[in-house]
Amino acid sequence: MTHYSLRVASYRRNLFSLLAIPRIALSPFTVLVFLLVSTCTVRAQSGPDVTVALNVAKVSAPLSNEENKLAVKLAEGALRSNRLFTDRKMYLTDAHIHRDTASEMKGTFERLTVLTYYRYEGDLTIQVFINLTRQRVLAVRQLEKFSPPISVEELTLAKGLAFNHPQLKDVLDHYRDRLVVEALTLRSTSPKDPLFRHRVVLLMFRVGPNYLVRESSVFVDLTTETVIIQPVPKKMPM
Repeated sequence: MTHYSLRVASYRRNLFSLLAIPRIALSPFTVLVFLLVSTCTVRAQSGPDVTVALNVAKVSAPLSNEENKLAVKLAEGALRSNRLFTDRKMYLTDAHIHRDTASEMKGTFERLTVLTYYRYEGDLTIQVFINLTRQRVLAVRQLEKFSPPISVEELTLAKGLAFNHPQLKDVLDHYRDRLVVEALTLRSTSPKDPLFRHRVVLLMFRVGPNYLVRESSVFVDLTTETVIIQPVPKKMPM
């Protein structure tokens, strides 16, 4: 039983003991005062836990549109000052809330976020850590050999290239209104691979539970903006 439950049980016992007093010694007003004092005491003692929960909820809430715009402005300013920003083929791939649990343990609750960018030049992933409460950049980190999730702009480009490919156009156009496109980013680890350090995505096309173009794998090299179609190897007979 928690401390809170124990306290409530104690107040109930006290109340019952009061109710056991002869009616001539106990007025309705006395009972009402006792209940009010007991309720206020319980609420006061449980207050800090509620406050912490509310603070955690505030710092964990998704980014608002205004916060997202502020974060992008601060991040791009930091990228430019560090000479990491390019105007062509650089995309924001992810933005999410980041929590500093060490600071929260000390009672400091602030809105933090981390923005992830992918820059085609140099095949570079960059993360920018931002304190939204103080409106300042905390850190800029460069990540090598890391493929972040594909951005909305990149997915739009990849789908456009696939839909216009002569081997895919007729099949995909027929289902365009119902078509679901799934994307998986890939990364080559071999310097001998022509796609080494290229931004490559595997596209899969689905209508309901059924996948189209099952006989081929459709890759889009976003670095060169080309579509690569490879036959799916046939399974060896058992």
